Amino acid sequence: MAERPEPSYVGDQPFVFVSYGHADSELVFPEMRWLQEAGFNLWHDDGIHVGSVWRKAIADALTAAAGMLFVATKSSVESDHCLKELSFVLDEGKPVFVVQLDDTKLPGLLRLSLADRQMLNRAEFDEKAYRAKLVQALSTVAKPAPRAPAEKASSPAAPPAAAIRYTNNLPKRLGALIGRESEMGELVGLLERADLVTITGTGGVGKTRIAIEVGLSQLDAYEDGVWLVELAPVSEPEQVPVAIARAMNIELPGGQDPQEALVDRLRARECLVLLDNCEHVIDAVAGLAGAVLDASDSVKMLASSQELLGVEGERVFRLRSLGEADAAELFVERAQAVEATFKADARNRDAIAAICHRLDGIPLALEMAAARAPALGCEGVLQRLDDRFRVLTGGRRTALPRQRTLLATLDWSHGLLNEIDAAVFRRLGVFTGGFTLEAASEVAADDRIDEFAVMDALSSLVAKSLVVAETENDRTRYRLLETTRAYALEKLDAAGETLAVQRGHAEWVNRFLEPFSAEMWGVATDDEIAARYYPELDNIERAIDWAFGPTGEPDLGIAIVAASGWLWGIRSLYPTYLPWVGAATGRLSATTPQAVRTAFLIARASAFMMGNQGHALEVIDEGVQAARASGDRHALIEALDAAGYTFLIHGRLDETKTVSDESLALAAELPLSRLVTQARHLAAWVIWQTVGEQPAAPLFGRIVMDLRSFGADGLANWFLVNAVTDIVPRSDHDIAIPNLRDVLARIRPSEMFSTLSVGVTAQFLLLLLAERAAPGDFDEGIQVARAHRKASGLNGAAYINNLAMALIAIKSDRADDAAKLFGLAERQRAAVGSELPISRELFNDLRSRLREGLPEAEIAALMAEGASLTADEAFRLATGGE
Repeated sequence: MAERPEPSYVGDQPFVFVSYGHADSELVFPEMRWLQEAGFNLWHDDGIHVGSVWRKAIADALTAAAGMLFVATKSSVESDHCLKELSFVLDEGKPVFVVQLDDTKLPGLLRLSLADRQMLNRAEFDEKAYRAKLVQALSTVAKPAPRAPAEKASSPAAPPAAAIRYTNNLPKRLGALIGRESEMGELVGLLERADLVTITGTGGVGKTRIAIEVGLSQLDAYEDGVWLVELAPVSEPEQVPVAIARAMNIELPGGQDPQEALVDRLRARECLVLLDNCEHVIDAVAGLAGAVLDASDSVKMLASSQELLGVEGERVFRLRSLGEADAAELFVERAQAVEATFKADARNRDAIAAICHRLDGIPLALEMAAARAPALGCEGVLQRLDDRFRVLTGGRRTALPRQRTLLATLDWSHGLLNEIDAAVFRRLGVFTGGFTLEAASEVAADDRIDEFAVMDALSSLVAKSLVVAETENDRTRYRLLETTRAYALEKLDAAGETLAVQRGHAEWVNRFLEPFSAEMWGVATDDEIAARYYPELDNIERAIDWAFGPTGEPDLGIAIVAASGWLWGIRSLYPTYLPWVGAATGRLSATTPQAVRTAFLIARASAFMMGNQGHALEVIDEGVQAARASGDRHALIEALDAAGYTFLIHGRLDETKTVSDESLALAAELPLSRLVTQARHLAAWVIWQTVGEQPAAPLFGRIVMDLRSFGADGLANWFLVNAVTDIVPRSDHDIAIPNLRDVLARIRPSEMFSTLSVGVTAQFLLLLLAERAAPGDFDEGIQVARAHRKASGLNGAAYINNLAMALIAIKSDRADDAAKLFGLAERQRAAVGSELPISRELFNDLRSRLREGLPEAEIAALMAEGASLTADEAFRLATGGE
């Protein structure tokens, strides 16, 4: 057996890539050895096996090689690997020298690509002359020994595409494919099980790219190759079979139907055909694909399209946007391709994440944004995304025209829509955060397009990947990606429909909210309310903003604010809601319907009670009076309860008891509901405050059990939080702390008041751990604060949190830090306008502790400094600088 020569490639010197058939090792190895002895650098790899995919090492060597020595034998000429290697080097314009060791000749088209002086038939020379000829040829490119410059072999003329792409026509120069590893595996698996797989997804999501990557991974799996057919330039259906034949180097005879002729030519082939961009000639592609697959057992097709082909046996793969981490990696990689020094760091990481989010993780948009980043900076790109169709331009020059700007990509998709689909598409842009079929049917319909036409259009838009459909727990919501939505809104404005559709959207929101109050205070489960109402918060916000905007209708805004108040409350979003309360208050007038006015005044009172107790006393009476005038028992109970809790927080127990007694009497005649338990809960609080803990505790327990009986776990947990934090004696830390841990473990995100419950429970757990100060308590307290510090936006919870953090600081001998945190807490206490007994006790205790260690003047100066801290600064201070 011939001894295998080791590759003699020296990294800093030119080398020759040796391509040969492994079956000819006995003939080839001696040739390589004497060439190495003559001083040539050779690169070879006899470890390639026939069924493998091109390895990166081979691709890198082919790119770096100064030229190629192709050993032509029957084995090498029949090897896909060898022919691919030869085609690549010819395509690069590098010198190729062919040695024929037997009478085998290269395929005709490849042979024509080489000059006569590049072909060396060993049989035509004696040994000495043969070696001299070969040394002379190779010395023009890669002999490292010093020598006079030799005439460089002329580069071959560019051969026809068919010659280079002997068994495929796939592009070989592709950037890194990021974040698609699992999708690649799934697609290959689908191709193993099905003859036709269609990759579908929105424009720019990367359908073409992943199809090519799958094709490259399958080059050795098909005897007759893998072929890319780009259908975007095809404008007429009858051109489809001609385009496929041209891409595959198949000559179709004249006088025969092109589709029939193509089916005949493909009948006996074993190949994979990539049909790219099928959507605009979808019917023709579907018909041809069906005919080919019916006629052949060994042809497979991988299509990319914004719409399904609809052929029997078709398997569908929906390509989604990139995830957050992969999108950021792609952005950075593409920015570095423009500017090598670009990098992600602490200064731009948040901006990159925001760009990726706003561009929905769409690779094409990310690449265009990344190309701008070195010049504009990431913040500059982010700030300009509102004008994204002017910013996101400048795609690769080699890209199709429709992929060179984001606008062109969307114009391509939009141009395929019929009139009704286009009208529905632009009107759907008014929705924020998604929508239901029912909502779309109401908002997108008009005198010409009824709700059934909207349903048909929505199905068509989903099929064309312009609308995303997402189903969870048997509920389907639809949404436009943000970039697609921005495009739809531009089309809406161009059609002169913006004002009418915005008004229709706000009117739908108002109708949608009509049953909310009854369900909220009734016996609907938390999960039912969460599933129906939580997803629409973005749409409600958009409707309110429009109603109070320059082209809006304030009366409609007041109605929506009134109807949605507790929806923001149960999600602990009062900081978002309260400014709208102010806007609505300023627009109340004699024309405001009485029912809307009453609902708004009650909602305002409840909002201030939950979110700004300092102002609650100013408006509570007006809410109660409006409820009395309405004659609505449920509204009056709600208003009285809001008044009662407001009085309780401010320590006005007599007034609390008065309104609580009235509320309880009204609720006594009603069946069990959240509203009834709310009235009972207020009464239990009065008993605890006036009589004591012992008679009140069983009442709280019964209320919690009643709420859990019909799935109102959120309110039950909120009441439980109240009981554990205010009724269980704080001095008994070993009981209270496990109870608080248990409450935290019970709360689910979908429950009413979950954010508020988590936030308040975490604050009190932190407080009790700070008070107990057993080994490990401070560490646990810090972890609790870290995990839940953003759980509640209420000032009261933040106030207690900072008092507890100040207590930890002072017990850790950091009196200065404690004084600063105390100053921040004092600012927050003033903003709340009231405080619970527990916080008053803690506040007074901390002030006494500070006075024991610091002079009064120094305390005042440190408190003033602390009052200006941000939430993040306070947390870092409280945790010792973390």
